[in-house]
Amino acid sequence: MMRGYWILILYSLFLWGASLQTFAQEGGGAMPQDRIIFYFKADSSRLSRTHATNAATMRHLRMLWSDSLHDAPIDSILIVACTSPEGHQDRNRALALGRASAIRDYLRSLTTLSSDRMRILLTPSTWREVAQLAAVDPKNPYRIATLAQLEPGVNESTLEWRLRHRLSPQQWRYIAEHYLPKLRTGEVYMQWSPSPQGVGSRTLSLQSLGSAPISTPGSLHCATSSASVTYQRPLALKTNLLFDLATLINIELEVPLAPRWSVCGEYLFPWWLNRHTQNCVQIIAGSVELRYWLKPDLSRQAPQLRNHNPLTGWFVGVYGGGGYYDLEWHKKGYQGEFFVNSGISGGYVKSIGRNLALEFSLGLGYLKTRYRKYHAQLNTFGRYDLIRERYGDYRWIGPTKAKIALSWYPHLKSRKK
Repeated sequence: MMRGYWILILYSLFLWGASLQTFAQEGGGAMPQDRIIFYFKADSSRLSRTHATNAATMRHLRMLWSDSLHDAPIDSILIVACTSPEGHQDRNRALALGRASAIRDYLRSLTTLSSDRMRILLTPSTWREVAQLAAVDPKNPYRIATLAQLEPGVNESTLEWRLRHRLSPQQWRYIAEHYLPKLRTGEVYMQWSPSPQGVGSRTLSLQSLGSAPISTPGSLHCATSSASVTYQRPLALKTNLLFDLATLINIELEVPLAPRWSVCGEYLFPWWLNRHTQNCVQIIAGSVELRYWLKPDLSRQAPQLRNHNPLTGWFVGVYGGGGYYDLEWHKKGYQGEFFVNSGISGGYVKSIGRNLALEFSLGLGYLKTRYRKYHAQLNTFGRYDLIRERYGDYRWIGPTKAKIALSWYPHLKSRKK
């Protein structure tokens, strides 16, 4: 009697499972999406097998695609690359793109799924997500203090400033160690399709999104910020205050090329002559400099600039330039047919306001010029003639440029609520 009872139960379970399989095969609905999460180290886009749970995730993927038939039920793949909110926007976007590319390359090594069935979504995390993690973390001994800084209605840049400057070092360390690593992720969402062979019924034993559609990224873990952001790459207009004090009128334009690269163009054009004392400063010169920014100094910026201005902090660069000159003082002077200089530079840029910064830099290199030495002599008509005395060549190795420059960012805008 008992044996017949168990046989009846097993037969009922078999019929129930068969009905579910038939429902999927007859188009009753797509198989659930699977969410796979890779974790990345801070400021890195390399997919490390040994970091966090990546090794277990990779084992699951290899098991899934160990048979080429398993490619058939995958309809599409969405790769969502995320970054933690600290750091400036350009760098975070570059990191997110690098992480998405690393995951896509890894998936291509496992499956024959074509690239047109893989989509990429870049969603840098926000400090609002940090608030959500703090709110659901019962082990956080600083949860109340953290949530007090992350009140609604405060814009993103102010939130970061509050966390860094109002919390104690221990409280900030807890956020950096427990929350920010959870946001440095690359997530893979696989949309499954029914398969006549039945292999579509196999899914990963990872977190499932259920019936959430793949076309609604707003429901993903790394949701985009609800804040309205207006941002433009800052162009820096500069003037060297040391030259200005010496009446050497000058202007410089700096343009970012990439998150850590920029190019500068400087133009020097003082052109004045005092005929009464026979003193003059006449220079037409220009130079170009390529800079690499070691680490943007975002922590010392005003809250309005946070996460926006990459042209701050320490930098190194290479430069080159040349020009003509005529320098005369007390009726004795030098005229340069042409001079050239080149070298390496280094410096520091400090933000002093919403759209202003000070740059301190020094250049070491090589300068070469051919010059004419002369003196001014009064003629019979009451005018001065330039009497050339000799020609010469001059070479110099050492400091060839020094700068204390005032920078203005005309297109820099801050976040809005």
